[in-house]
Amino acid sequence: MSRVANWRTVFWIGLASLAAVLLLIIWFFTTYEQVPDTRFESVGREARANPYLALGRFGALLNRPVRVLEDPEQLDALAGRGVLLLDRQRRRMAPLARAENLLKWVAAGGYLIVAAESDLQQDFILQRLALKPVLPDKKSPGDTDDETEPVPPPKLPKTFPLRLPGSERALEIQTGHDSLMLKAGTLAPLWQAGPSPEHAHVLHFGWGSGQITVFQSFAPFTNWNIGEDDHAELLSSLLDRYQPKGPVWLAARLKMPSLWQWLQENAFAALLSAAVLIVFWLWRIVPRFGGLRHLPEPERRGLKDHLSAMGRGVWKSGGLSDWLAVVRRACHARIAQRHPQLTRQTPEQRAASLQNLTGIDAARIHHALESPYLTSQKDFTHAVQTLQELTRKI
Repeated sequence: MSRVANWRTVFWIGLASLAAVLLLIIWFFTTYEQVPDTRFESVGREARANPYLALGRFGALLNRPVRVLEDPEQLDALAGRGVLLLDRQRRRMAPLARAENLLKWVAAGGYLIVAAESDLQQDFILQRLALKPVLPDKKSPGDTDDETEPVPPPKLPKTFPLRLPGSERALEIQTGHDSLMLKAGTLAPLWQAGPSPEHAHVLHFGWGSGQITVFQSFAPFTNWNIGEDDHAELLSSLLDRYQPKGPVWLAARLKMPSLWQWLQENAFAALLSAAVLIVFWLWRIVPRFGGLRHLPEPERRGLKDHLSAMGRGVWKSGGLSDWLAVVRRACHARIAQRHPQLTRQTPEQRAASLQNLTGIDAARIHHALESPYLTSQKDFTHAVQTLQELTRKI
């Protein structure tokens, strides 16, 4: 009986523990709720380098991956129906011929979302749409001495409503800090939106079988603004309404053409003129060139010339006395070898004895062998000649 009682006790304790755990879990889930925590993180290197990084990731969430175009020539190769987001700074990257090709692509069924250039005079695409900038009014001539001073633009609200045709809800879009305002010209848009009827930020046109949406700027779609207000929903609504299928291209960081490409596109006549001038210049100077001119052989100097140069060098450096001492030692050695008895005589006796042996004047021999006053080049030459003759005859 005691063993059965122990098993019953363990069973009831386990059952009570399980019930307590279940009650604790139920209390936790009814008390606490999992909510997302939004935190702002510093901008990373990739986001600083690409202001449309968030736009690309948003397109991936919509199953419409954004393909970035970097080469302006890729704008000429768009095929089929798709969406092209074309940002500013395309004056030097999209010449008139390329703009015409883009408009033909739109007319065939493409969808172009384009940001207006700051200078509409250089915007080839918006010139075809006849858009005009909204210029600030001038003061009347009697108001101030400076008749050309512009009136400050009116203060606009931070956001404005944008209601797509057929949509029940108006989207809130930021006005932005760009002072550029747009207004339609001769070509009426299908719809437009902005802080006021005179200040349009967004205009939409039909173009052939395609559509064109013009924005004042792409600031609502940058990393810093796409998550604000209804900017992301606006982009999604435009894609779903006007081009629900097809690729999405973004041309915002087009590479600048090389100098050679720019010259070919914008200064071909100047290049052709320069080429003609260079050919003419070469034609004039080429006849002046002939065969290789053979230079004369360099003059080869003989041993006499080298010895003479050495003598002049020794003379200029004061070395004649050293050379004379060398010649005298050689002559004394010759005398001691052939007539050793003369080495025991005095210089005067030796000169007289050498005169008897060689027939050379004794004074001349004594002067060449013993004189310390040989300072001139002439005396040195005569002394050396005498010593050579004396050496040869003994």
